Amino acid sequence: MESRPTIVWLHRDLRLVDQPALLAAGRRGTPIVPVYIDCPQAEGDWPLGAASRWWLHHSLSCLDLSLKKRGLRLVLRRGPAAEVLADLVRQTNASHVAFCRRGEPAARSCEQAVLSRLAELGVRPIVCAGNWLVEPGTLVTPGGQPYRVFTPFYKAWRSRVPG
Repeated sequence: MESRPTIVWLHRDLRLVDQPALLAAGRRGTPIVPVYIDCPQAEGDWPLGAASRWWLHHSLSCLDLSLKKRGLRLVLRRGPAAEVLADLVRQTNASHVAFCRRGEPAARSCEQAVLSRLAELGVRPIVCAGNWLVEPGTLVTPGGQPYRVFTPFYKAWRSRVPG
């Protein structure tokens, strides 16, 4: 049985209960290395403001306390996610990196860089669905375009949901 750790790259989904990447890593049965990376490139044209940074600081502190109760320690890093994760893979000898997809264009670009870098290192990604009702791009207008108005989107979504 493999014992090499799994890195869990956390974004804004800073919770333990029902966190898909953390659950996927836990199913592997190997040590878990949770990490939060402050990666300004992933924010694109929407950098965090002062209030968001205040929220993030306190959320990360609370998450670290919750992880400590489970014998884990939150790793905090800053920089380009692909390089930060590559360094962490080398430091921990991790075999997998788990994370949840994000929908913002800059974050998607960052994730592609991470996936390329992990492939170079021979590290397997565990990519989980993001926090959305519908995978981006899967629910479109009859003309094939993204919905721009909520009510038609909602009606189309409700027609897909049983019950």
